Amino acid sequence: MRLLYRRPLATVCFLSVALLGAAVFLPFSVKAILCGGGLILAAVLFMLPRFSHNSGAKPTTEVSRKEKPEGMRILAAVSALTLFVCMLCSMLWEDLPQYRYGGLAEGEHTVTASVISVSGTGDYVTTEMRLTEADGKAADLRVCLFFYNGFAYEEGDVLRFSATADRLSRQNSDDIYLLADGCRYELTPVTAPEKTGHRFSLAGSMRRLRGRLSDEVGKIVPERPAEFVRALLLGDRSGLPLSDTVAFRRLGIGHLLALSGLHLSVLLGFVLAFFRRLCPYRAVTAPVACLLVAAYAMLTGGSVSILRAALMSGTALLSWLWGARRDPLTALAVAGAVLMIFSPSCAYDCAFWLSFSATLAILVLSPWL
Repeated sequence: MRLLYRRPLATVCFLSVALLGAAVFLPFSVKAILCGGGLILAAVLFMLPRFSHNSGAKPTTEVSRKEKPEGMRILAAVSALTLFVCMLCSMLWEDLPQYRYGGLAEGEHTVTASVISVSGTGDYVTTEMRLTEADGKAADLRVCLFFYNGFAYEEGDVLRFSATADRLSRQNSDDIYLLADGCRYELTPVTAPEKTGHRFSLAGSMRRLRGRLSDEVGKIVPERPAEFVRALLLGDRSGLPLSDTVAFRRLGIGHLLALSGLHLSVLLGFVLAFFRRLCPYRAVTAPVACLLVAAYAMLTGGSVSILRAALMSGTALLSWLWGARRDPLTALAVAGAVLMIFSPSCAYDCAFWLSFSATLAILVLSPWL
């Protein structure tokens, strides 16, 4: 109850993270029942004071008696309303596209898809695509493909090919990582993809920019240190030897190679120091810093840890802009809720839960350490 009164936004966001994480594993019918039940319960609880006032009951002057039931009613009403919103968001993002266009039957299909991301080097490449057409019918599904003979396409390319579809399963540990990226089917190409067009892809543009910056780092810095500079600044660990990665882990500093709040806070500190000297007005400095943080998060690949740190930084900057109290616990709760709302498949991602829980533990236990 104290958390609700002191940090109402943090309470609602933490509850949203828990509900959205659980909603991923629920069928559509259960989500619909919970959504309707939450809306009805919230409406009843919010209307209770009006009913008691109209019933002619005498208002009590004892605040201590009234405070506890009133607080419990508010807590229950906020929880029911949060349940309604979370189940509604989960149905809109997860279930609506599948019910609108239908799923993909297992077997061979002729599909049209646009490339979302490409990972891997050499002959073995993993790519994720947005399926827009299957056997001449409109579709809206995220699928993954594995290519063992190289892949000559990039983000934004629209491809047409024949492939066999297999639905990913939660019981298969190998599929969990693909489900965490939002994929629902694995396609195995039967014919070679044919490029039919190209769409603008922000991820592709950022990846090409990161490649150019990585090349520039190689020109300025000697080869050996350049591998660490790329990893620490751009999140590009492709040139880092496995022996160095293992050595960092054995020393207990492997987290330095994974971009997270540490790297972003250093960058944000330099940005704020520079812009506050250039322009002391927070109405200019805060939005510019937010844009630079968002650009850096996308430039480095948008891993869960860097997105969590970027959202927390953005929340803190907005609080500073509005002159509100900056609370890291509320910033963490907002970051977790935003990630879960716009990417419900984070519930499958161990990196999300580890990053979220580790930061929560640091914030909660730091006063006693």
